[in-house]
Amino acid sequence: MQVSGRVVTLRLGETFVISRSAQDTAEVVQVELEHEGVRGFGEAAPIERYDESAASALEYVEEHAELVGDDPFALEDILDRLPKHEFAARSAIDAALHDLCGRLVELPVWRLLGLSRIGPPTSWTIWLGDPDDMARRV
Repeated sequence: MQVSGRVVTLRLGETFVISRSAQDTAEVVQVELEHEGVRGFGEAAPIERYDESAASALEYVEEHAELVGDDPFALEDILDRLPKHEFAARSAIDAALHDLCGRLVELPVWRLLGLSRIGPPTSWTIWLGDPDDMARRV
């Protein structure tokens, strides 16, 4: 399986403000896997307070590409082989594996996992700002 990664800087739709910082962009690591001519994609945002950066995530992807192996359906085995640090890099690889598996069997990932199309609940950070604006976002 071919493994490649890259760092991309995303411009946010508006400034994201929390107690520690404010930002207008986010650096993410994107992973592309190719198997039998089919490509799967994953992306994740490293978190500085966990000692991660986009550069360290990309380095992880490049250094451990050979551990991904040749069977994209061996998800647990692959994740067990990968070192247990650089959570964003692991997450991007995991997402790319799921995307690739879905594309190989021509199913969306939600169907591949036996989930409802509506999807599971998720979380959303309401960033700091004017109380009326924060209430609107909730």
